[in-house]
Amino acid sequence: MRDLPDFDFERFRRTTARSFDWYSYPFQNPEERVANYLEFRKDLAGQNHGRRAIGIYPRGGPFYLFLLRRHQDLEHLLPEVSEAQRGLDVILLHRLILGDGLGITPEAVAAEKNISYEREMDAAIAAVDQGEAQLACQLNSVRVQQVMDIALGGDVLPQKSTDFYPKLLSGLAMYRVEGRIEG
Repeated sequence: MRDLPDFDFERFRRTTARSFDWYSYPFQNPEERVANYLEFRKDLAGQNHGRRAIGIYPRGGPFYLFLLRRHQDLEHLLPEVSEAQRGLDVILLHRLILGDGLGITPEAVAAEKNISYEREMDAAIAAVDQGEAQLACQLNSVRVQQVMDIALGGDVLPQKSTDFYPKLLSGLAMYRVEGRIEG
């Protein structure tokens, strides 16, 4: 997040506390930062906490793991969103973090106002450290099965949620060929 007027991390954290518990990974020196960053990344990607997680890094640190509160009723919180879409972390980011927590509207998200996207977590954190951003949010990747379920259900995926790499070359098409090829 960038260029948010009157951004206050403590106010943001209090606002999002309705939906998220948080855990911090503080550091006092470069060695602690490296160790706690690695722990933060492992915990963000891990399933051992049993809850949906979003990584948060404000200017000056520490690293935070925001975990969706247990027994959170997403159907009640996000009634206009399909069940399959409610399973996406990017929906939690857009609605509960950006929208409710920071006041960034869906129109501003679509126009990429106050936000920018980085493919790599390290680049997002570097943008915060270099003063180019106020806050970095990290998500786990959308699973291919989620993409298939949503697409086959006739739904659409949110902006940037299908940023897969490597990219197929433009114009490349794939077809299933059935039958035998005689040599």
